[in-house]
Amino acid sequence: MQKKLQQLLRLEKNYFSKNKTASRFSQPMPQQQPQLDIQQQIEQLVNQGQKTFDTKEYFQSLRIYQNHTSSDLRNLLLCTHVLNYEFIVKNSEKMYKLSSKIMGSNLINKIINKTVAKVYTGGNQLSDIPKIYENLKAKNVGLIVNYCDEVIEGRISEDYMDYATEQFVVSIQESQKVNSNVGIKYSGICDPTLMRKLNGYRAQQRDVFKKISEQHTLQNVSGTQLYQGLNLYGIECSQEEIKDFCVQILKKNDSQSLDEIQITRVQWECLVHPLYIDDALNNNSIIQKMTGFTQEELQKNKNIVKRLNRIYEVASVNPKSRIYVDAEQSFFQEFIESITIQYQLIYNKQEPMIYSTLQCYLKDSLDKIQMEELKSKEFGITTGCKLVKGAYLNEESHLPAKHNLNESYEATTEMYDKVAKIGIDNCKGNNELLFGNHNLENTRRIKEYMIQNNTDRQKCKFAQLLGMADHLSFSLPLEGFETLKYVPIGPTDIMIPYLCRRAYEGFKFISNVKMQEYLLKDELKQRIKK
Repeated sequence: MQKKLQQLLRLEKNYFSKNKTASRFSQPMPQQQPQLDIQQQIEQLVNQGQKTFDTKEYFQSLRIYQNHTSSDLRNLLLCTHVLNYEFIVKNSEKMYKLSSKIMGSNLINKIINKTVAKVYTGGNQLSDIPKIYENLKAKNVGLIVNYCDEVIEGRISEDYMDYATEQFVVSIQESQKVNSNVGIKYSGICDPTLMRKLNGYRAQQRDVFKKISEQHTLQNVSGTQLYQGLNLYGIECSQEEIKDFCVQILKKNDSQSLDEIQITRVQWECLVHPLYIDDALNNNSIIQKMTGFTQEELQKNKNIVKRLNRIYEVASVNPKSRIYVDAEQSFFQEFIESITIQYQLIYNKQEPMIYSTLQCYLKDSLDKIQMEELKSKEFGITTGCKLVKGAYLNEESHLPAKHNLNESYEATTEMYDKVAKIGIDNCKGNNELLFGNHNLENTRRIKEYMIQNNTDRQKCKFAQLLGMADHLSFSLPLEGFETLKYVPIGPTDIMIPYLCRRAYEGFKFISNVKMQEYLLKDELKQRIKK
């Protein structure tokens, strides 16, 4: 079987090639009674020595849409075809708001539910999760439930975020009936204005350690150097406060002197935060000097921790639960990573219940995947990491600070490959990896590297968004690779920003759009011929 997979991988390198060599698939497939299933057809062709066929024809032979109704096919074809038009894609959210204003949001939401939402979402009801799971299971594909909630600054309230938290809890409980995979977005349950403030404090904490270590040209910093550095950079403190900080926050031995204490970067990254889930640590004098919250913000901080505690406690009921924490915009992401690592230190001791997400359109992705390995070794935890190219590139490119963005789509693709290889190399023991990827070439290179390294395919899985790159989702399991579909569920109006980002992401991967459109048209043609 291993040789067969390697042969299939070589075949897929001919993606949209102009090779005119006649292939077995260039002629109509002979009818067989009874008809072989897809897996049997592939194995038969490989056994017969099939070595050259066009990837387009390969996917065509799988007939991945043969179980769709004709009306669903036409709707999917229409939604896919729209992704060809940049103007519509880029202005989709504005068009939604304008049409809702003119025609009324109820009517527009009904239209969306009958069209776009049927393709890219699981609908509005969390109770439908088992049904969605069974539909995907029939194609040997799993699912990740993602209760869709988007940050709406100025409109979100503490009561609403409490409600959203309970919806996330329900999504976890429903998913535990099937495979216990859930995606979570912190900005739906955390005050966005406060997240920005926490994000800024976290960035300052990281920056001050970087300055102190660079000043001494050392990777590690002693307690004495930390004391001198903090005072130098405006955080006035005494040696006694630094000693308390090292013991309470950095978990250093109380018997060590400041000169003897050594602080590594991974310790600083994983143990120094603007907001702690252990409230006693928030009272540390150095932490308080690094931050500055009003009484109202302190209460909101406690609410954030209370909500996340609720979510992760429910998830931990099932030891096989996997919570995929979404990456978000750069003005939130530092805080997201800060609070997530604290929960990982609690819940990822045996298995990676909580996944981090790396966005490879950012230049620091390589550094972050290497940090995953370091924190695993330092704290004896398992790591779970989801790799994506990133859905916020269009938005981030308009922000003032662009220094961390890759210069081009090609640079992002190259970064994804590099990060994926490091992740695969580190995927040992109970560590896990999820490739959120819609690009055929990236997928092919990852498969090749996994085969070369005899990677455990239970630990490294693939995932695509519902309605996108179906040719990858439904063919990867046939080649022995576990695959999941990301399925957003929630109120239509709240899912709109999600759908608009998905549309833009689909436009960026125009070759996938063309492939999917081709396969849909081919399926309809085959039905007409009959």
